[in-house]
Amino acid sequence: MTESLSALIGFFCLSDGSPASLTDMTKEFETLCGIKFRNPETCRWAVLNRKTKLTNIIDTLRRTLLELSIK
Repeated sequence: MTESLSALIGFFCLSDGSPASLTDMTKEFETLCGIKFRNPETCRWAVLNRKTKLTNIIDTLRRTLLELSIK
């Protein structure tokens, strides 16, 4: 669920036209799903950091496959 929330940050606007903040989105998401995030900012950074680590793994696999294909 945190991944969905992180992807939607900046996608929605408030009634005055300003972009919705993480706090605004978290409150609405909690109400909609009936859940409670203990620390939304930490959850969001955990998702973002996990995604960058996945990219490193994919990049390493790609480099390895390229090296093996050259041999």
